[in-house]
Amino acid sequence: MEKKTLSVLIVEPQKKPYAKEIGGDLKSLQREVGGYIQAVYPFREPVVLICDEEGKLSGKALNRALRDEEGQIYDVVAGTFLIAGLGEENFISLTPEQMEHFMQYFQTPEQFRITNSKILVSPMGDERSEDPPVYRYAADYAMEHGEIREYNLSYRANEKCKKAIQQAISRHYDGSRLRVDEAVKEVLGKFREDRVQYILANTVQRKSWDGRISPESKAWAQTMSIPNGNRNAYLSLDDVNPGLMDSFLKGVRESIPKKKKHEKTAEKKERKPSYER
Repeated sequence: MEKKTLSVLIVEPQKKPYAKEIGGDLKSLQREVGGYIQAVYPFREPVVLICDEEGKLSGKALNRALRDEEGQIYDVVAGTFLIAGLGEENFISLTPEQMEHFMQYFQTPEQFRITNSKILVSPMGDERSEDPPVYRYAADYAMEHGEIREYNLSYRANEKCKKAIQQAISRHYDGSRLRVDEAVKEVLGKFREDRVQYILANTVQRKSWDGRISPESKAWAQTMSIPNGNRNAYLSLDDVNPGLMDSFLKGVRESIPKKKKHEKTAEKKERKPSYER
């Protein structure tokens, strides 16, 4: 009898995830996670996250944070874990679409610190360290005031942010629906909130004629100060459907106040990290 195999995604601490064919029996699953298995179901998709049941107690390295639909952390997985498909009675292989989706979802390794009973999570290598302040003046002003270095650093970061927004929208659009929360979370996890807003406002101002962009978004964009200059034309999100961009923009505008409110509330509360329960 042919041995059952599973096509799964392996996620190790401080490493990028990778696909692997493994045995579908209990011993094979235990071997991959390095201990007794625990199955959890943190996603709406029919998949299962399988980890070491005693990973935290045994002091294994923290791996990835689990977040709710609002992007707030509610738990942290310790040690290597895997993502498999979920059948009616057994674990099954991931579909190619599921594999690609969760490969991107867990693509960036995370690092953890605990400060004043708060869990602080940041991407490995912290891409935000390469995200300088947004320079809000035109190139000629920067030249006149000896700030061309700041201008160039900001412009390069703007280009990266534009690319990241386009990729996130493309990645989280399934042909009929944009997973707005996931796309927004991905971009805001890499770039400053004001930089993301800058790119979106610049695009909307340049597409004010487009009926696929809501009046609310157009009114919001007009409140943002965007300098005149031909170079900003290259920062416009021209490779994204304006309607999808508008949905993403609404998600960003809704997400930022929630994030700030949560951070403000967290500062007032003293509580243990959830993974110490």
